[in-house]
Amino acid sequence: HRQNLQQQEEALEEQEEEQEMQKPQKQRFYSDLLRMTMTGGVGGSGALASAVTRARPTAGLNGGSGGKGGDIIIVANSEDPNLGYIREEEIVGNTGDIGRGGSVNGKNAKDTRISVPVGTTVYEIDKKEKRHKLATLTRWGQTVVAAKGGQGGLGSGMKNYAPSKQTGKPGESKRIELDLQIQHDVSILGFPQSGKSTLLSSLSNVQAPRDDTIENTVFPTMGYMRFINEKKVSLLDYPPFKHSSRSFEILPFPF
Repeated sequence: HRQNLQQQEEALEEQEEEQEMQKPQKQRFYSDLLRMTMTGGVGGSGALASAVTRARPTAGLNGGSGGKGGDIIIVANSEDPNLGYIREEEIVGNTGDIGRGGSVNGKNAKDTRISVPVGTTVYEIDKKEKRHKLATLTRWGQTVVAAKGGQGGLGSGMKNYAPSKQTGKPGESKRIELDLQIQHDVSILGFPQSGKSTLLSSLSNVQAPRDDTIENTVFPTMGYMRFINEKKVSLLDYPPFKHSSRSFEILPFPF
């Protein structure tokens, strides 16, 4: 009886996997180079509060300090060898919680974590457009802080502090470049109208974005071919070659 149940479960799993493979995959735009602004969260403001009452005329001030703003952390834990799913041009961290009376400090903000594939190099771009390497994420789970959150403001209850409160400090703001050095498994290259997109859609159920006027792929597109043994192969459909007088070039796109 147990063997029959196990065989039925295995058959159901195989059927579900087959149905999943037949579903159209979400269209993926391939990108291995991105630039964006990352800004750490603002620290929470401190509180201006007093513990003075009729019964305690000399109790003093008891305002709590604000919590720290959230960091922007880049972590290598994405299974997708592609940066195209990151669409934001600016990422801002969470704001720290404000302080409260009774010497209650605000909570630190939750950090914002950006998932990237292993093999991504993180650069900071200065005002002169020069790149400064922050880290190369070569191991699964490796992290780098791209932008730190601001410190929370001091409350009025802090020792040796004037009877007032401070606002939280702003977080770091940096222009960040992500450069993916991982290669896909299979490149699909060819001349215009050579059937590259048809091959990609047949193998992975992904429809490459096309220009109907010229009937050609207009963006690099990533798809996946999955096997019954759960192995997954990444396929990249490039825009077609452009024939020049002396050489062949892929149509110019920033990837």
